[in-house]
Amino acid sequence: MSLLKELYAKDELPYDKFMRLGPDCLSDAELLAIMLRTGTREPETVAAYYMERMRHRDTEQLLLVLLDAKRHIVNESVLSTGTFNSTLISPRDICIRAMRNEASYIVILHNHPSGDPTPSRQDVLVTQKIK
Repeated sequence: MSLLKELYAKDELPYDKFMRLGPDCLSDAELLAIMLRTGTREPETVAAYYMERMRHRDTEQLLLVLLDAKRHIVNESVLSTGTFNSTLISPRDICIRAMRNEASYIVILHNHPSGDPTPSRQDVLVTQKIK
């Protein structure tokens, strides 16, 4: 038995739990851990995970997910809560949080309370500014 399995013998690893019980028996955190630890680079997969959680909000929220070099979640936080159609964020805030948490990768997401996923002009400008 591997050392990792021995350490987690009581608390079954998320992937093993998924294989034994199926996805309905896992928490959102366990499902995300499986996705991120397999190194998924599919934006659609990450978006789908958060979409369900964020789509019922009445205001825009900007979420920052920080990952280490192995793509494990280091920190997840709401950076900004805005109005029904906008939110404010500074690239400086993103960099500060990423550096404080020693993140290797960042994922930035936000919702559209209107249900229309079309990026607004402001969405495009902010994305370009962050890049």
